Amino acid sequence: ADLERRGIHVVTIDDERYPAAYRPKLGDLAPPILYAVGNLGLLQEPGIGIVGSRNVIPEGKEFAEEVARRAVAEGLPVVSGGARGVDQFAMNAAFMAGGSVVGVLADSLQKKLQTSEMLGAIDAGSVCLVSQQIPSAGFTPASAMARNKLVYALTTTTVVVASDHERGGTWAGATEALKKQLSDVAVWMGGGGGPGNGPLADLGARAVGSVSAVFDESVDLTKKVSSEPEQLRLA
Repeated sequence: ADLERRGIHVVTIDDERYPAAYRPKLGDLAPPILYAVGNLGLLQEPGIGIVGSRNVIPEGKEFAEEVARRAVAEGLPVVSGGARGVDQFAMNAAFMAGGSVVGVLADSLQKKLQTSEMLGAIDAGSVCLVSQQIPSAGFTPASAMARNKLVYALTTTTVVVASDHERGGTWAGATEALKKQLSDVAVWMGGGGGPGNGPLADLGARAVGSVSAVFDESVDLTKKVSSEPEQLRLA
């Protein structure tokens, strides 16, 4: 009751507000309880994920922001992990463009609610913050790793802007998503990427060299089994 008073909803796996994509995509790894604030309806909408390293050079930042703005223009929520670097650049760009944002947090849900900007965005219905950790929990590397799959599973496509090679959370999350087919994984091959970007493409991530390629060639894994030929997009 105390959590509800602070606007934090406790969403169990049987709750109709629980993300519909989690059970089919994550199976036994779907978290039994989530803590969420803001517009919970956004958890039912397939979004565009944007992830990457905390330390990213300006070209990578620019690409993350452009993808976020294009997602907003297409009416899609931007889903990210709320960490410093790529995550925050993407989420801020979506906010500034008047779009919707889902932040899948590894920790400190309660603390994130202390800024007036965040409270304003929550009031406006344009944001949902969600975490499988209790709202007062601090950061641990394990909780950050556990969070990665929750970002991918909420999206049709997740774009990896910059990744380390064979280490770090971005690499771990992307390789797990590829292995478990949690979403279409696109990896940026332009300036500002990271040493892991090329190797991720080798492992099966979709290499993209432009913002439009992220959207125009998106592979919907839920429809991949259909033998129906796709209509050509004449755009």
